[in-house]
Formats: sequence, C-alpha cells, structure tokens
Amino acid sequence: MIKGLKKEIQKIQFLKYPVKICDVLQYFLENETAEYAFVSVNAELKQISFKEILPLLLSCSNGDHVCETELPQILFKNPVMVDIEDKETIIVQKISQAIEKEFPLVIYQKNGIVGQIPFKKLILFVKNCEIKEAIFVNPLTGLPGNYQIQQHYLVRQEPFSIAYFDFNNFKPFNDKYGFAKGDEAIKFAAVTLKKYFPECFIGHIGGDDFVIIGDFSQEHAMKAIEEFNKEVIVMHPEKDIKQGFIMGMDRYGKITKFPLLSGSLAVIYLTQKIDYSEITQELANIKSIAKNKLNQNLIPFEYKKI
Repeated sequence: MIKGLKKEIQKIQFLKYPVKICDVLQYFLENETAEYAFVSVNAELKQISFKEILPLLLSCSNGDHVCETELPQILFKNPVMVDIEDKETIIVQKISQAIEKEFPLVIYQKNGIVGQIPFKKLILFVKNCEIKEAIFVNPLTGLPGNYQIQQHYLVRQEPFSIAYFDFNNFKPFNDKYGFAKGDEAIKFAAVTLKKYFPECFIGHIGGDDFVIIGDFSQEHAMKAIEEFNKEVIVMHPEKDIKQGFIMGMDRYGKITKFPLLSGSLAVIYLTQKIDYSEITQELANIKSIAKNKLNQNLIPFEYKKI
C-alpha cells in the first residue's frame, strides 16, 4: 500500500507569507488543476482553496487596491499531514481524515515535506487498493462512515427519509462503566438499528452518532426508538436497572443522578433534496428537540417534513 501511495505524490509549490490576494490568484491561473495553494506561515504549512479567496476577488475592481492586500491568516486551514514512514494504520487514518474533509494529503519525512496527494487522486487510489474497506467503514461497527453517508445522500432519489440517532446520557454511562462498555453499547446500537431498518442505508458518523437513509414511515421510526429504549436497558447492571438511574459527575464536578442510557431519533422526510450541509443542520436542530422530550417523560423522537 505504501509503495502505491508514494507513486501518487506530487511536488508542492510553496507560497511564502505574507502573500497578496493577487499572488494566490496568479498561482491558481498558472496551476489550473490545483485544488489548494500551500502557504508557509511562520514555518507552518497552511492551505487555501480558490473558492475561499473568490469573495475577495469579487470585491476587487478597477481603481482599488484590494487585490494588492495581504491575505488574512484566518482564511488559511491546517492541512492533513502524515509521515510516509509511519505505521500503516496511522496512514490509513490520515487518508480517511483527508477524504472526509475533501483535503489533499500532505506527505512528509524526517527531512521535511515530500509533497501532496490531491483529493481526487486520493479517492482514486483508495478505490483501487486493498485499504478501500478500511477507509470507508467505521472500525468499531463496520458501518459506512462520513464520506459514504454523504455520497449515498447525494445519489438518493427523493422522496425519502433521513434520520439521526444518538444516545442520551452516553457520557455518564461511559464514565461509570468504562470505555469498553461504551463501545459495547455503540455496537449494540448498530446491530439494533439494522434490525429495525433492514432495508435502509445505515451509516456511523462516529462516537454514538448514526444516520439512517431510506423509505420508512414516521410511525415505524417512532416505534423503533420506543422499542430500542426498552431493549438498551440490558446494557446496565441489574442493580442500576432496579434503582432506575446511575450516579455520575456532571460537567461542574458535582455528583448527580443520571437517567439510564437511551436513544433519541430525529427524522426528516424529504420531498425535495436540499444541500447536505443544510440537512445535517436541520437534523441537529430537531435532534435537540427530541432530546428535550426526555425531561417531559415523552419518547425522544421528532419528525419534520421538508
């Protein structure tokens, strides 16, 4: 895998900070296929895309000096970097990070930066090598990760439903019983969600966050989270099940009673597709509403039609 990766490396042309807007524009004009320009800022490598300088370029007009001004440092992003001599598991992890962010992967060795693998080349490399599954699935649950979730959403034909699941009170559960028990709960969620949504695409964003995409009704989704919350109780020791709560420390360091582990489900039925970033924001908003229903002893479920 490493040998194949090395073949994809391209040299990086560095721009030195301070750099003018017009200098970055000139770089992209001379390098039409470039995804990012790389800038050395106080001995640290930063990157910026053409679309990130476009608003500044549009504000340039004849007679002013906007394009002659320095690019503000706040616009620069930290690249995803990996030592080519590192362990294969670390390299795979960094490739995954770059793909999720749609960034190039910057390669370095002890003597300095070797070059970059552009995002598009990185995707082609992954699709044609043995690490494809390692990149595109969550290692804990074996479910598709962020990149595949987004791609599935983009190709899905509306109307369809998309749901966001996560646990309630997962942190106190994890703190009390340990991370191994927390991982067990996450795997339990993956298995149970597949049972309730067998014909749907189920992705694991990370942690205790999951996405479900497919054709399912509001009634089915509400019944699923209701049944899930009855089943997940078995993750607790008998003593805590009987008392109906667990003791843990809140964010202020105070010993507090926490409800037993449960799940929340937010569902949006899409009659017309909206931008992926917009749908994730909508799901996050209605998930908060679903979670608040726990305080009212209601099923932590919320539904919206767009």
